[in-house]
Amino acid sequence: SSSIQAVDFVITDKNKVYLGMLSLRKITVEQGEDHQLSLYGIIDRNAPSVQSTDSLERAMKLILQYDYDKVAVTESGRLKGYVRSRDIFNTYLQEMKLKNTN
Repeated sequence: SSSIQAVDFVITDKNKVYLGMLSLRKITVEQGEDHQLSLYGIIDRNAPSVQSTDSLERAMKLILQYDYDKVAVTESGRLKGYVRSRDIFNTYLQEMKLKNTN
């Protein structure tokens, strides 16, 4: 059996235009008077993105501010990739190890 490891997902259209983030932690389900279930919070269209020229510090600040596990990297509105908080943390640890060995 397989399981989902990610909690937050970067959402694009078919042309790779960044639309926002979907977070499994932020989805809520409500049952209306007509007994229909409605999902809220599916795509956060206000979720920030960074440019490839932005610092890892900026990316981490946005991840913490918006409570996602990653931030999209875009260029002219198109998705180029994403940076995960653990990648930033691992990079920081590697830099600290290098500083301590010199």
